Amino acid sequence: MREIAQVRPKLAHGIRLIVLVPTVFVFFCPAGVGRGAAPAATPIAVKVGPGRTISVRFPNGGNPPRLRAGLHTFVVSDLSRRDNFHLLGVERKTGIAFMGTRRWTVTLSKGTYRYFSDAHPTALRGTFSVY
Repeated sequence: MREIAQVRPKLAHGIRLIVLVPTVFVFFCPAGVGRGAAPAATPIAVKVGPGRTISVRFPNGGNPPRLRAGLHTFVVSDLSRRDNFHLLGVERKTGIAFMGTRRWTVTLSKGTYRYFSDAHPTALRGTFSVY
């Protein structure tokens, strides 16, 4: 009987170690390691409509708007059946008749980017710089 009592604590200790190691790794590993996480993106809010309007809200509130080169997310809320949002340079756009929300994650390089409505390209337009 004495031999059985000595064997059980060793097994119980070994089981605890197996359970603790993955738990410790999950809580203390750097963000994104082993989780397949996407890189962080800067959210840029775009609103099309209602009426003939396009508004772009940049997170830094810069005037003129300037963004760092890299990965950025555009969240486009299109409330107009007559206009759309077209971003040149990365060739992303909503359809003119489309109404709803689109989320794009794009890589912006240094330069100037133009956006406009395909239905009213001279009236509804704007630019921003990437450095």
